[in-house]
Amino acid sequence: KLSLTQTARASQTAKGRLADNTGSSRYGESVKCFKFYKRKRKHFVLPCYIMADYWKSQAKKFCDFCKCWIADNKPSIGFHESGKRHKENVAKRISEIRKNSVKSYQEEIQVDQEMKKMEEEALKAYMKDLQENPDYTSKKILEETERRKQELEESVKQTKGSEESQGEGAKGEESQTVSAASTSKVWYEAKSDEGYTYYWNTNTAESKWEPPEEGFVSIKEQELQK
Repeated sequence: KLSLTQTARASQTAKGRLADNTGSSRYGESVKCFKFYKRKRKHFVLPCYIMADYWKSQAKKFCDFCKCWIADNKPSIGFHESGKRHKENVAKRISEIRKNSVKSYQEEIQVDQEMKKMEEEALKAYMKDLQENPDYTSKKILEETERRKQELEESVKQTKGSEESQGEGAKGEESQTVSAASTSKVWYEAKSDEGYTYYWNTNTAESKWEPPEEGFVSIKEQELQK
């Protein structure tokens, strides 16, 4: 059996070893201390502390080009991005993006061409309907012509009223201006129900798609006359 003096010395020695050692050496000494007290536990009881290391996870960063995880710190990121594999994957991704962009642009051009083709076909179909149904077209043109004539007559009446209030001299000049404006341009700009622009003659009720060479009264001018 150990004496009290030997027990105290052993306790101090164990405590000194635990205080001085660090890291793995501290862990080894702690294990020795534990084994020593385990053998002598019949004679005395003394708490023994064993230092245990613990693992702490580091932050990770996912590389979308390489589909892998790397440490989230500047040295690791720089080392990974300067690698050959990462550069090849980046170049591959850029190439795919360019191919997709070119494909999208070509598809957009194709859609525009198809829309233009559809518009041309719709215009041809409309012209064909006009040729096959002249009665309907003539009716629409006559109605439009009659409406325009009524508007012109009302504007002439208003002009005559203002001429009478201003005197005989002004009356002659105004009447000449109105008559010249009404007789010089017999073609009027108009729009169909589908939104297409055409031109019609107030005297002959003729209509055509091309602007007449002798001039015409635009829609804007017609609105100003109102």
